[in-house]
Amino acid sequence: MPPKTANFTVINEYTKVDTALMIWLPVTNKYIFGWGAGHTYGDPLILPYGSLNELPFARLFSSNTVVILNRSTDTAAPYYQGDYTVGFWDGFDPGEANYLDIGYQSVMVWKDGVIKTRVNKTTPCTDLKHWWFALQIRSPVTGPATYLPHSPACGTVDDVPYP
Repeated sequence: MPPKTANFTVINEYTKVDTALMIWLPVTNKYIFGWGAGHTYGDPLILPYGSLNELPFARLFSSNTVVILNRSTDTAAPYYQGDYTVGFWDGFDPGEANYLDIGYQSVMVWKDGVIKTRVNKTTPCTDLKHWWFALQIRSPVTGPATYLPHSPACGTVDDVPYP
């Protein structure tokens, strides 16, 4: 369990295969990207892992964990106003076997030592759609964050919020 903190912690749980955890921030062309098996990468503009102290106010801590800074004026919401999209990619191209459909994929968001939401992957993405968009964390102008299922749940590289 993550320590009690004012920040939002997004954790990918998986079995059998490692997938890339990606969180697109509600700021144009900023994202946090973690690849399984200990390999970690970040947005080319903020390599290697992001920062909680400056743009993008989110940090990759391991291949399956990203922490998003809360707003200092309202700790119940992530730093930026807007939608944070949480997604996964299996690393393969359409037409190849889809490793998102093997085993178990799940994502949790922790806040203040409590699981705020958990999404289990229940819909097959097929060999044509290698992206699973698990949820959106909505950070409103005021008030606490809300957690929404992303629709559609599966897609292609053409469906990501931005490259």
